[in-house]
Amino acid sequence: MNRIQARSPYFIQSTNGSTATLNLYVWSGSKLNSEPASPTYVLTKQHQNSKATFEISELLRDYIVNNFTGVYSSAVVNVKVELIDGLGTVSSYFLAVDGYNLYNEANNSLNTAEWLSSSDVLHFPETGTLTIPLSNDVTSIDWMNGGVVLKNDILNASGDNSLDNIQYSQYTIGTKPTHVTVNSSLGNITKNITYLDCSKYKTAKITFINKFGVLKDLYLNAKSSEQLSVGNKEYKSNSFTYDNITDNNNSHQYSTYNTNGRKLVTLNSGFVSEQINSVYDSLYLSENIYLTIDNITYPVNLESKSFNYKTHLNNNLINYSLNLSYSFDYINNIK
Repeated sequence: MNRIQARSPYFIQSTNGSTATLNLYVWSGSKLNSEPASPTYVLTKQHQNSKATFEISELLRDYIVNNFTGVYSSAVVNVKVELIDGLGTVSSYFLAVDGYNLYNEANNSLNTAEWLSSSDVLHFPETGTLTIPLSNDVTSIDWMNGGVVLKNDILNASGDNSLDNIQYSQYTIGTKPTHVTVNSSLGNITKNITYLDCSKYKTAKITFINKFGVLKDLYLNAKSSEQLSVGNKEYKSNSFTYDNITDNNNSHQYSTYNTNGRKLVTLNSGFVSEQINSVYDSLYLSENIYLTIDNITYPVNLESKSFNYKTHLNNNLINYSLNLSYSFDYINNIK
């Protein structure tokens, strides 16, 4: 089913009658069995210049809650649009994800892609479990080593449950695959795999919500470092004792309070192909980023605010550095 990219506007327009009412239903789970009995939102507008236009993306985003704990599952909601105007009632069904369209893409562009990554080449470490996001139009994916099928992953393509409309195929490395073949009713596509040298440094995995509104992994395998950034407030206190006219030299005249910190981490990609540029592009525009180190996943924020596209022609060897901050205070102060 077509997916609305809810970080970009999506318009519903009426061109008949003098008044239009939009009943908007939003829910997760089964499309057939879980539809709400009453609308989530009811919007009414008078026609102006023979048209009434509704923008629904911001309303949809209230119901798309992204989270990642190490388990791959996308936030996808069912959407039913019921437009009532001079023509009567017209109903349409969609899905919605937390993706976005680019400025030069057409208004109201729907996400119909099967391959839900912005890069045609996969960059993976040489060990661990590899994950690829796919739409439910994909029926199976073959993890291949040359002409040998290492794993034929049969996927759930029923599509009734909104959460099943985004699928994740996983392969735990034994024999390294050279490529994957993605199979669907529309045909087959092949994507090659490039491996990162993880022999010297610990590999860090960044997982983020990409352009297509799904979880995408990015691996960085070069030098990393951590630091603790600390902040506090300060006030000047009086340490003088009037009773015996003395000054307590062991007390703080300047006292601090509300002291806390945030850990920062700098990661380096190691030498990579320029074909990975589109993945970094999507990372920089993501609003949900997670860092996995030593099998523990943390929410993080990207401190780097600009991305310099590197090419082999201009830069020869390409390495990217990322500055991240853990998305929580170092001292637990949640009350």
